[in-house]
Formats: sequence, C-alpha cells, structure tokens
Amino acid sequence: MLKSLKRILTAKNINLNYAAALLVIALLLVLTAITAFLNYRETLGNTRQELGSLSRLLDEQTSNFFGSVDLVLDSLAEAQPQALPRYDPDFSATLRTRANGIPYVRALFMIDARGELVQDSDPHASVPVDLSDRSYFRAFLDDPDLTFLIGEPIVSRTQKVRSIPVLRKLTAADGAFAGLIG
Repeated sequence: MLKSLKRILTAKNINLNYAAALLVIALLLVLTAITAFLNYRETLGNTRQELGSLSRLLDEQTSNFFGSVDLVLDSLAEAQPQALPRYDPDFSATLRTRANGIPYVRALFMIDARGELVQDSDPHASVPVDLSDRSYFRAFLDDPDLTFLIGEPIVSRTQKVRSIPVLRKLTAADGAFAGLIG
C-alpha cells in the first residue's frame, strides 16, 4: 500500500508540475498578448501623429508651391497675347527664366482667346497647337468669373509628358477674355 500511495503522490506531483507549467505558459502568453496590444496602440498613436505632421507639412508645401506659381502667373498676366508677336523670342526667354525659377514647373505658356498656344518657354515650340478643346480652357470660357485654376492631370501636347496645368485668366483692357497664362 505504501508503494501505491507513493505512486499516486508521484503522479499527482507530475500532474501538478504539468499544471503549474501550463499555468506559467498561459500567463506568459497573456502577458505577451497584452504587451503586443499595448505596443500596437502606441505605434498606432505615434503613426497617426507622424501622419498628421506630414499632412500639415505637405499642405503647407503645396500651398506655398501653388502660391509661388500664382504670383509668377499674376506678374505675367499683364501681357496681352494679341500685343505680342507669335512665339516672341524675348517673351519666351522671360517665360523660360520664370519657369526655371520655380521647382517642379516644367514650362510656362500663353494661350490666346481662341485657344491657340502663342507663347511657350520651350525654345523648340513654334508649331501652332490648338488647346481650345482642353477642359481647363473650356472651364474659363464657361465661367467668366473664374480667374485661377488648377486643372486635372493631362499629357502635354508639345512635350508628351504628364503635367498638372495651373492657369490664370488674361483679361483685355475692355474686360474681355484674352486667353490664359499657365
């Protein structure tokens, strides 16, 4: 009987050891899960904060960029397409100098009231290009109060590259639509 009792106690100790080991493993798993969840929440909070900062920075940079482009366009808006010879080399040089002064600006150009490209900062541009079908040109014709527009992405007809047109309305001395500078 002593042997049987010894066997039972030994078996109970082994079962208790297994139970204790399983309990420790379960506690470790729970602690690991809690730690992982807390790390996840902290990382998520930090990421949200960083994205918010990045978003504000991007907003500020974008506003500054388009503000700079608008200032250049506004300074050029006094030019009248009909007063300049088509593809005037001096005005093209002015456009090129201004375009080179603004990062990310590929070109500056002028469109007359009929939608024809009449000035371009591209020194090789001298072939007439009709832009009257472009959505940005139509937008200015359809809305006489529109003075500035950031258009939808397009493929340039002169250089065959993707760009986003940024345009300002040109107004004749009598107030009539005279074209666009972009």
